[in-house]
Amino acid sequence: AVECTIGEYKIATFYANDAMNIPSGVKAYVATTAPVMDGENGIITMTEITDGIIPAKTGALLRGEQATYTFEPATEAGGTEVTGNLLHGYAGTAEYETVDLPTDGSVNYVLTVMDGNAGFYRKNAGFKVYNNKAYLNVPESNGQARALYFECDNDATGIVETENESEKTEIYDLAGRRVQKVQKGLYIVNGKKVWK
Repeated sequence: AVECTIGEYKIATFYANDAMNIPSGVKAYVATTAPVMDGENGIITMTEITDGIIPAKTGALLRGEQATYTFEPATEAGGTEVTGNLLHGYAGTAEYETVDLPTDGSVNYVLTVMDGNAGFYRKNAGFKVYNNKAYLNVPESNGQARALYFECDNDATGIVETENESEKTEIYDLAGRRVQKVQKGLYIVNGKKVWK
């Protein structure tokens, strides 16, 4: 079994050497379509894995409520093979594997949060991909966008709203100023006092 934690932005990446059952409450997506670039940013469309199994050696984007989920090995045939998946990953005995800058004319992106927006952000140097995690590798011919935001099955509102809670939540500090994200302290969120 492999444990994977989905954080406050309700997304994570996943990769395993064996086919794994997708736990209840989690949706898994692959990226088989080249991103559409638009200057500094781009959009990459994610396609849901609908048969309940992430195939062996297949990188995936996960969506679910904030929690730690247990992925059990699939007992039936290993899911539908995904061809052309742009999500790659590492699963091994070490804590992480170092991914160097590609020499094949491709660009690597890692899932992270910047300015309250979750997305895949370009890495211009090597980086560590941790055990059972994935990263995005895009052909250079598709551009060099700084960030790739994602749509899941052409549903842009589904994941973007989940990632950027401030767009649907009104948050104010005690001085009455609207803020984008709750830090440590007391805030007014949708009219209610919230302590973090």
